[in-house]
Amino acid sequence: MKLMKQESHVEQLLSRIRVAKELGRGKRVAYSLCEYLNSHDAKCSAARRANRQVKLDRRLGKAKLRALAAGLDPWKGTKEDVLVNLKRKPSNPDDFRIYMAFGFENRAVQYLVLRPLEILADLVPACRVTAQIWTRVLYDQQVLVSWAAGRKRSQIAEGFRYHRSTK
Repeated sequence: MKLMKQESHVEQLLSRIRVAKELGRGKRVAYSLCEYLNSHDAKCSAARRANRQVKLDRRLGKAKLRALAAGLDPWKGTKEDVLVNLKRKPSNPDDFRIYMAFGFENRAVQYLVLRPLEILADLVPACRVTAQIWTRVLYDQQVLVSWAAGRKRSQIAEGFRYHRSTK
Protein backbone atom coordinates (compact mmCIF):
# COMPACT_ATOMS: atom_id res chain seq x y z
CA MET A 1 0.00 0.00 0.00
CA LYS A 2 2.84 2.38 0.85
CA LEU A 3 4.42 1.74 -2.54
CA MET A 4 1.21 2.74 -4.32
CA LYS A 5 1.04 5.97 -2.31
CA GLN A 6 4.64 6.80 -3.21
CA GLU A 7 4.05 6.18 -6.91
CA SER A 8 0.86 8.24 -6.91
CA HIS A 9 2.72 11.09 -5.18
CA VAL A 10 5.47 10.93 -7.82
CA GLU A 11 2.86 11.02 -10.59
CA GLN A 12 1.21 14.00 -8.91
CA LEU A 13 4.53 15.87 -8.78
CA LEU A 14 5.17 15.09 -12.44
CA SER A 15 1.68 16.23 -13.43
CA ARG A 16 2.34 19.56 -11.67
CA ILE A 17 5.43 20.00 -13.85
CA ARG A 18 3.44 19.03 -16.96
CA VAL A 19 0.57 21.45 -16.21
CA ALA A 20 2.91 24.34 -15.41
CA LYS A 21 4.76 23.75 -18.67
CA GLU A 22 1.53 23.65 -20.68
CA LEU A 23 0.38 26.92 -19.09
CA GLY A 24 3.75 28.54 -19.83
CA ARG A 25 4.56 29.37 -16.21
CA GLY A 26 8.33 29.22 -16.06
CA LYS A 27 8.72 29.97 -12.36
CA ARG A 28 6.11 27.36 -11.46
CA VAL A 29 7.92 24.81 -13.66
CA ALA A 30 11.20 25.54 -11.88
CA TYR A 31 9.56 25.33 -8.46
CA SER A 32 7.74 22.07 -9.30
CA LEU A 33 10.93 20.60 -10.75
CA CYS A 34 12.87 21.40 -7.56
CA GLU A 35 10.01 19.97 -5.51
CA TYR A 36 10.18 16.75 -7.54
CA LEU A 37 13.97 16.41 -7.43
CA ASN A 38 14.01 16.94 -3.65
CA SER A 39 11.08 14.57 -3.02
CA HIS A 40 11.91 11.45 -1.02
CA ASP A 41 9.23 9.49 -2.90
CA ALA A 42 10.78 10.38 -6.28
CA LYS A 43 14.21 9.36 -5.01
CA CYS A 44 12.83 6.04 -3.75
CA SER A 45 11.12 5.43 -7.08
CA ALA A 46 14.34 6.11 -9.00
CA ALA A 47 16.32 3.86 -6.64
CA ARG A 48 13.81 1.02 -7.11
CA ARG A 49 14.00 1.44 -10.88
CA ALA A 50 17.81 1.36 -10.77
CA ASN A 51 17.65 -1.72 -8.55
CA ARG A 52 15.49 -3.52 -11.11
CA GLN A 53 18.11 -2.86 -13.80
CA VAL A 54 20.89 -4.56 -11.84
CA LYS A 55 21.52 -8.30 -12.03
CA LEU A 56 19.74 -10.36 -9.39
CA ASP A 57 22.85 -11.23 -7.41
CA ARG A 58 23.89 -7.55 -7.15
CA ARG A 59 20.53 -6.09 -6.07
CA LEU A 60 20.27 -4.19 -2.81
CA GLY A 61 18.02 -5.06 0.10
CA LYS A 62 15.20 -2.79 1.25
CA ALA A 63 17.16 -1.14 4.04
CA LYS A 64 20.16 -0.34 1.84
CA LEU A 65 17.83 0.83 -0.92
CA ARG A 66 16.10 3.29 1.43
CA ALA A 67 19.44 4.57 2.75
CA LEU A 68 20.75 5.09 -0.77
CA ALA A 69 17.54 6.86 -1.84
CA ALA A 70 17.82 9.19 1.15
CA GLY A 71 21.38 10.08 0.13
CA LEU A 72 20.63 10.84 -3.53
CA ASP A 73 21.30 14.44 -4.49
CA PRO A 74 20.80 15.40 -8.14
CA TRP A 75 22.41 18.79 -7.51
CA LYS A 76 25.75 17.34 -6.36
CA GLY A 77 25.96 14.18 -8.46
CA THR A 78 27.80 11.14 -7.16
CA LYS A 79 31.35 10.21 -6.31
CA GLU A 80 30.93 6.73 -7.73
CA ASP A 81 33.42 5.52 -10.33
CA VAL A 82 32.31 4.92 -13.90
CA LEU A 83 34.02 2.02 -15.61
CA VAL A 84 34.95 3.02 -19.17
CA ASN A 85 35.63 0.36 -21.78
CA LEU A 86 37.11 1.13 -25.19
CA LYS A 87 36.43 -1.27 -28.04
CA ARG A 88 38.02 -0.93 -31.47
CA LYS A 89 35.63 -0.19 -34.30
CA PRO A 90 35.82 -2.75 -37.11
CA SER A 91 35.48 -0.08 -39.78
CA ASN A 92 38.33 2.05 -38.45
CA PRO A 93 40.91 0.34 -36.20
CA ASP A 94 42.25 3.71 -35.01
CA ASP A 95 38.85 4.67 -33.63
CA PHE A 96 37.19 3.30 -30.50
CA ARG A 97 33.63 2.80 -29.32
CA ILE A 98 33.17 3.92 -25.72
CA TYR A 99 31.14 1.79 -23.30
CA MET A 100 30.42 3.07 -19.82
CA ALA A 101 29.33 0.91 -16.88
CA PHE A 102 27.56 3.04 -14.31
CA GLY A 103 27.24 2.11 -10.69
CA PHE A 104 23.99 1.88 -8.80
CA GLU A 105 24.00 5.42 -7.46
CA ASN A 106 24.71 6.95 -10.88
CA ARG A 107 21.84 5.00 -12.41
CA ALA A 108 19.45 6.11 -9.68
CA VAL A 109 20.28 9.78 -10.24
CA GLN A 110 19.89 9.33 -14.00
CA TYR A 111 16.45 7.79 -13.54
CA LEU A 112 15.52 10.58 -11.13
CA VAL A 113 16.37 13.25 -13.69
CA LEU A 114 14.97 11.38 -16.70
CA ARG A 115 11.26 11.53 -15.86
CA PRO A 116 10.90 15.33 -15.64
CA LEU A 117 13.22 15.72 -18.62
CA GLU A 118 10.83 13.63 -20.73
CA ILE A 119 8.08 16.11 -19.82
CA LEU A 120 10.11 19.25 -20.38
CA ALA A 121 11.73 18.23 -23.67
CA ASP A 122 9.47 18.64 -26.70
CA LEU A 123 10.09 15.38 -28.52
CA VAL A 124 8.27 13.15 -30.92
CA PRO A 125 8.13 9.47 -29.83
CA ALA A 126 10.87 8.45 -32.28
CA CYS A 127 13.31 10.80 -30.50
CA ARG A 128 12.76 9.45 -26.98
CA VAL A 129 15.62 6.95 -27.15
CA THR A 130 17.97 9.63 -28.44
CA ALA A 131 16.83 11.93 -25.64
CA GLN A 132 17.57 9.24 -23.05
CA ILE A 133 21.06 8.83 -24.46
CA TRP A 134 21.65 12.59 -24.47
CA THR A 135 20.30 12.85 -20.93
CA ARG A 136 22.90 10.33 -19.81
CA VAL A 137 25.71 12.02 -21.78
CA LEU A 138 24.86 15.53 -20.54
CA TYR A 139 24.55 14.35 -16.96
CA ASP A 140 27.88 12.53 -17.18
CA GLN A 141 29.52 15.65 -18.57
CA GLN A 142 28.10 17.67 -15.68
CA VAL A 143 29.40 15.15 -13.17
CA LEU A 144 32.77 15.04 -14.90
CA VAL A 145 33.11 18.83 -14.90
CA SER A 146 32.07 19.16 -11.25
CA TRP A 147 34.39 16.32 -10.28
CA ALA A 148 37.34 17.70 -12.25
CA ALA A 149 37.01 21.22 -10.86
CA GLY A 150 39.84 21.90 -8.45
CA ARG A 151 41.81 18.74 -9.24
CA LYS A 152 45.19 18.40 -10.86
CA ARG A 153 45.58 16.61 -14.17
CA SER A 154 47.32 13.64 -12.54
CA GLN A 155 44.46 13.22 -10.05
CA ILE A 156 41.93 13.25 -12.90
CA ALA A 157 43.86 10.58 -14.78
CA GLU A 158 43.93 8.40 -11.66
CA GLY A 159 40.16 8.73 -11.22
CA PHE A 160 39.31 6.91 -14.44
CA ARG A 161 40.07 3.31 -15.32
CA TYR A 162 40.31 2.55 -19.02
CA HIS A 163 40.04 -1.00 -20.33
CA ARG A 164 40.71 -1.68 -23.98
CA SER A 165 39.24 -4.77 -25.53
CA THR A 166 40.57 -5.91 -28.88
CA LYS A 167 37.40 -7.63 -30.05
